[in-house]
Amino acid sequence: AIEYAVDNGAKVINLSLGGNYKYSTGELGILIDDSDYQKVLQMAYNQDVFIAIAAGNEGDEYENKNHWGGVGDMDIYSTIPSDFSNSFGNIASVGSTNAENTRSSFSNYGKSISISAPGGDSSNVRVGTSENGTPIFADVGGTQIYSTLSTTRDEEVEYGLMNGTSMASPVVSGMAALIRAQNEDISAPEPLAILRAGAQVNHRLKADVNQGYQANLNSSLTLAQAWEGPDTLTSIGQDLAP
Repeated sequence: AIEYAVDNGAKVINLSLGGNYKYSTGELGILIDDSDYQKVLQMAYNQDVFIAIAAGNEGDEYENKNHWGGVGDMDIYSTIPSDFSNSFGNIASVGSTNAENTRSSFSNYGKSISISAPGGDSSNVRVGTSENGTPIFADVGGTQIYSTLSTTRDEEVEYGLMNGTSMASPVVSGMAALIRAQNEDISAPEPLAILRAGAQVNHRLKADVNQGYQANLNSSLTLAQAWEGPDTLTSIGQDLAP
């Protein structure tokens, strides 16, 4: 599907798919480097295509090499294909935030998450406090994202409330499309740099997303509209370059 999209002129792709894997340290590099994903994502990079990928909904630390199941356990947990954001500058791994502006309870997290965007969260919203001061959480439908629903070919496309990093990732791919539309010279790796340069630093996400970056369309579009090449970003005050 990625190859088809690239061959037919796509400049932005959104991926809502993947799985978690547990590898030994000796296996990880071999499995990733030789995968079909590696080859097709390299093709997309070569053809100047930006890709946003949902980080996953297991609520696990993304690429959690620091989580030990026991003494001597050196296995690595990885999420494919969003892990490839570590290898390709044109790929954004997208985590999800909720209506309280914190990480959605289901969202994978960690320093390898490129950026976060609204993805809903129906079960982790605080609605009150008990008599002894314990927070009360509830399933609140209004805190989800209005999305297309899966249907059969014979049915009309329907919409409904859902939540997941699969809701957050299309927000970022939509932003990337708007950014690239501002200036045809913006290449595939640069929307992610612009998104991160224009992002809001959410200190409540510091442990969940690289630099705590939360996508901000207005600020990023302002940067894209003034784009004069990569040096455009050097005048922006940041702790770290995107």
